[in-house]
Amino acid sequence: MRRSILLVIFALAIFALGQWTQAQSRYRDDYAPLPDPLDSKHCAKAKFTMSLETAPAVAQEKLAVVREEYEARRKEFLDGRGTVEYFEACSRRWLQAELDLADTPAAVVAAYDRHWLMMKEMEDINKARYDAGRIPPQDYLEAKYYRLDAEFHLLQAQAKLKQ
Repeated sequence: MRRSILLVIFALAIFALGQWTQAQSRYRDDYAPLPDPLDSKHCAKAKFTMSLETAPAVAQEKLAVVREEYEARRKEFLDGRGTVEYFEACSRRWLQAELDLADTPAAVVAAYDRHWLMMKEMEDINKARYDAGRIPPQDYLEAKYYRLDAEFHLLQAQAKLKQ
């Protein structure tokens, strides 16, 4: 009896392993292989396409992309699914995209001001979550640090503008 139970368990394990390997091979077959990034023809085509772009046009596209990303990350954060790290990193990318386009000291201050406002909103949300007992203190303090860091850089930019 014991031997027959072991044989049944062994047969089921072999069957399950076979099903798993078939599923894995189907998964691999669904995707076409990616082109070799070092292929000279592929590289030449990418370089040619890039040569048609201008730096300001790429900077504008970066800004448009990060704005869209920010809206999605903000929504996730407000819904309680996003993290402080991703939210702050996205805001920094937006800041950098704006700084790449800034042509006056006032535009630089405006970029830092927008980043500070985003970090202030994040801190306020996490403060409310902390007060409600939904997050640990280190999560709130991390958001506070990011707001203070943004405030520091904003004050530096404002001081440069006044000089």
